[in-house]
Order: sequence, then C-alpha cells, then structure tokens
Amino acid sequence: MKINCGTGIAIFYTAFVIIMISMVVYASKQDVNMVQENYYDKDINYEAFRKSRANAQLISEEIKVEYVQGKKIYVSFPASMKIEKGIITMYRPSDHRQDRSFKIEVDVNNRAEISTSSLARGAWRILLDWKNGGKAFYHERQMIL
Repeated sequence: MKINCGTGIAIFYTAFVIIMISMVVYASKQDVNMVQENYYDKDINYEAFRKSRANAQLISEEIKVEYVQGKKIYVSFPASMKIEKGIITMYRPSDHRQDRSFKIEVDVNNRAEISTSSLARGAWRILLDWKNGGKAFYHERQMIL
C-alpha cells in the first residue's frame, strides 16, 4: 500500500493532536505544591520580613536547634531574650500538606521543644518567627529528621 502526501499529513496531524491531548490530561493530574498559599500578602510585607531577618542576624548569641533522634527538636533562644510571642513553623518542601505550626512556649532555660512523633522523616525547614521587646525576628534552619 502506498501512502500519498495527503494521507501522511493527516496521520501526522492526528498523531500531533493525540499527543497534545495526552500531555494536557497528564499535566492536569499533577499535584502542584506552592511554596506559600498567601504569597501576595508576603510580597506586600516583604520589607517587614527583611527587617525581622536582619534583626535575627544581629543577635550576638546563636540560636541553637538540636534534634534528639526520633523524639524532639529543641530550639534554644539567647538567655537575654524574653519571647513575647512567636511561631515555629515546620515547613516540608516536598509536600505542603505536612507543614506544621507551633506556638513558641519556652521553659526556664529559654528553650522550646517540638515533638517529632507526627513529623515524617526527611528534609524540613524550621522557620522561627518571634517578637522580643517590640521587635520582630525571623530565623531559618534546615534539618533532616
């Protein structure tokens, strides 16, 4: 059987349409993880975020984040700081549904603890956002559980 030019063009366009439809169906079934749901609000308040990050870099003592295998994460703030309020966010880059936020509650040693029993193993980013003396602070650490 001999294929003429018109039949070849029809086969090519038919194959092209089938491939394009397949790609659209495949792409629509993919899960899209956004870094942040409210990225527009974060962009508007970026200057305040930048100042809080700069405030944390000016702290003379280091903020220590320790992981006790399979049990807890301890976040030690400088002894000179009195944490007025704050949030510790456990950010999971691979799956936003696993993100967790905890209110910062420090003990007498100015140390907060987070239970890792509900956290999946793998890469995490620990986002510390707190206020001390009316100033905002932001610090970030990466950790593998």
